[in-house]
Amino acid sequence: MLLSECFAELDELYEKDVKKTEGCAGEDKLALAPEKMREFYSSFKSVRMPFGEIFPIEESIKVSKVEPFKSEGWFCFGQDEFAFWLCRNEPDSDGLSFTSYDHELKEDIDSAAFEDLQEYLKFLSDDYMDSELAKMGSVYISGYCKEAMKEVVEVRKAFHSTVSMLDIKEKASKGSCKIKDKFHYYQAKKILKAMDLKYLKVTIKKTSNLY
Repeated sequence: MLLSECFAELDELYEKDVKKTEGCAGEDKLALAPEKMREFYSSFKSVRMPFGEIFPIEESIKVSKVEPFKSEGWFCFGQDEFAFWLCRNEPDSDGLSFTSYDHELKEDIDSAAFEDLQEYLKFLSDDYMDSELAKMGSVYISGYCKEAMKEVVEVRKAFHSTVSMLDIKEKASKGSCKIKDKFHYYQAKKILKAMDLKYLKVTIKKTSNLY
């Protein structure tokens, strides 16, 4: 997977919650970054995602001069809520470069586990999507009508709703009806996108903050 394809997937999954700052670092600064990070910094200054952020190159260079990164040959280029994101200055003997480091849990940095940035970001995104840290949301139905009954059944099943058909009919025909609370926001968006609804309107409202 190309880096551009990776960000296209992240953009599709997280929509406006992937905030990229475009810009190309100068050759002098690119020379101080590992080769595996130069493609990113040749196109972007930084990026913030629901599961973490990639620092501007100036900040990455500064942080990487701190121990244990400096002496062990790691370039610290980002972080999430628990760990720093690291890239080896040179790939290891297996061609691997990327790992995470939680300095509060362990003193030693784990060996690299990922070959390139896109593979690493995909892992972090998947891990976030399966975690309790993921942004949650509430699911609402409106626009109920007789023709929409089949769609109501499909939506209830898709979102594992226990709200009765009678309650949905009564509330969604006049306004909106909350059918599910504390549902994974991005999973809900993905489910909704795959559905072909002609009558019902389904709205997903965020109930927690971004990273």
